Amino acid sequence: MQKILMFDQGEERHVRLQIKNIRGEPFTILKAQFELVRGTKVEDFGDAQILDHVIDVLIAPEQIGIYKLKITYWIGDETLIEVIRIEVSG
Repeated sequence: MQKILMFDQGEERHVRLQIKNIRGEPFTILKAQFELVRGTKVEDFGDAQILDHVIDVLIAPEQIGIYKLKITYWIGDETLIEVIRIEVSG
């Protein structure tokens, strides 16, 4: 299922992902990064904050249109990626 968030132009908001282990095993998020992309242009990128099992990024899409927020994070020897569609209206 694709995740979609709606923004109004000019908004700056936190996007948070709560990460869960379906087996209930303990884990640590080692690192997390994000990219905010509109078309082929990377508008924003950087390190995400990690708060226990929550990944937090603060984004402010500048243009009206469709964005892709790509969050990459590392747990143990795995690299995982979540993609969220951001729709910005005027």
